[in-house]
Amino acid sequence: MVEKLTNGVAVTVRFTTAGFAELHALAESEGMEHSEYIRHLVDLDKVAKKRKWVALSSVFSKMEIPTTISADDEVGRDE
Repeated sequence: MVEKLTNGVAVTVRFTTAGFAELHALAESEGMEHSEYIRHLVDLDKVAKKRKWVALSSVFSKMEIPTTISADDEVGRDE
């Protein structure tokens, strides 16, 4: 269940008329108000990004990364 906010920071988001109709229908299908639904989507994205970070950190944390990269390094060059 998404928490309702009584106090918070206001954010303005612009939609086309068609986009707003879609937002309204999507929010209504979840039993939420527009702002609740947008917060819900942000929360879902945070969970997905954290899951990705956890998966990738196990790969990249094992890599030996140089402390400095100079212009002479061959990284990303097609020669």
